Amino acid sequence: MLIALGLSYNSFSGHVPINLGNLHDLEYLHLSSNLLTNDPSMLDLDFPVSSTNCRHLKNVVMGNNLFDGMLPKALSNLSTSLQIFNAHSYGIKGTIKSEIGNMSNLIYLEMGNNEFTGKISDTSSQLRTLNWQREGNERVMSIGKLVLSGEIPNGGPFKNLTPDSFIGNKELGGASHFKVRPCKDNTTISSSNHRVFKYILPSMALTVSVAIIIVFLVRCNNSNSPLPTQSSSTIAFNLKRITYYKVLIATIKFGEENLIFKGSTGSVYKAIF
Repeated sequence: MLIALGLSYNSFSGHVPINLGNLHDLEYLHLSSNLLTNDPSMLDLDFPVSSTNCRHLKNVVMGNNLFDGMLPKALSNLSTSLQIFNAHSYGIKGTIKSEIGNMSNLIYLEMGNNEFTGKISDTSSQLRTLNWQREGNERVMSIGKLVLSGEIPNGGPFKNLTPDSFIGNKELGGASHFKVRPCKDNTTISSSNHRVFKYILPSMALTVSVAIIIVFLVRCNNSNSPLPTQSSSTIAFNLKRITYYKVLIATIKFGEENLIFKGSTGSVYKAIF
């Protein structure tokens, strides 16, 4: 009968075995800081699905791996005894599922430094066993350094949140003690949107048009070629966002084999995207 499985801080790679769920008596699972990946053919992370048969799980630490996918709805089917769930730097994408509110016995939830987007679900307020503070043995939740938006709920344990819980989420709004931007009512938002469409957008369009004309004139003058016609001229601006997680994968977690130069002020690594 296996109760605890700790394999953290190694160099294990590949997928988490699907038959992990056969360990019915497992209570502690620590696989953090490895090179584990998700099945590339699946959009959802397969690990939570394979662990739903471990009905006695209390402590799951899977952070700092190379998983790449979205949280499945099966997350809510994990053990009702689950108290600690750490998926920091896990490579999670998409929204925070509303089913997370069903994990009613959680006392520690860490999902920072992932690629979450969207709004915080109101069902997160159901996690009433969380204390949301980061001191000593207090119960905590961290969702910092994500790409969340919308209003921070005021119900449940959210009222005890500290500003540190939302570091890096500039699009979040809420009460003043969270130190985020205030949420506007619908009337104010509607008025603001009207001003944007009536004044700001036309001004921006005019500025961009003038810039395009200037670029065309300079290029044509340098090449001594006739001005291109409107139908054959296009300027496209493609800004590609490269996240920390993608850099982590491209450098194989900043491995020595990709180290190009190391100086007193920092290191330079080779990365292929």
